[in-house]
Amino acid sequence: DRGSIIYGNASSVTTVLGQGGADEVLTSDGTDIAWAAAGGGGAGVSGDGLFFVQIDDNWSNVTNNTWTKAFDDDENVRWSEILDDDNLLADGVYTPPAGKYYLLAQMATYNQDEEIAGIRIQKDGATIQQELSRAAGANSTITVAADIIVVADGGNDFTVDFYHEGGAPEAINATNSWFGGWRVS
Repeated sequence: DRGSIIYGNASSVTTVLGQGGADEVLTSDGTDIAWAAAGGGGAGVSGDGLFFVQIDDNWSNVTNNTWTKAFDDDENVRWSEILDDDNLLADGVYTPPAGKYYLLAQMATYNQDEEIAGIRIQKDGATIQQELSRAAGANSTITVAADIIVVADGGNDFTVDFYHEGGAPEAINATNSWFGGWRVS
């Protein structure tokens, strides 16, 4: 019969599962397979931990030789929450439920000399990923990014810090400076 599936059931007997209906997906109870109504999936679904924030406009509070919390209301940083499906982001701190997550962040800054830019992702105040990049030359843009897969226990706080070395405080390029992530398992 078209659309049917032949499989070995829990009793090790070969059997046929008839064709599923519209908007049904193949599921398993761990023993046998069956058709069931689709339960959703993909980006933008509650429980996926998906979030994304971005610097709103060029910001010049990255003090020379100092790590500065990137998305912190207390630092007068103008940033926008573009997406936060599960309301897990507050004051630039991402606090997801227990699970495994992919986090990524990027900072772009215009440099006037041969400067260094940095970004780090922190878990409960401890650095878990850090990247530095040196400018190719004067009057160029430095872009630095960091990404990592993390395991959260349901109470961990994840943040991003920006760094600048080599002169006066630097302006951050708004359209290319962001922090985001989602659940991977």
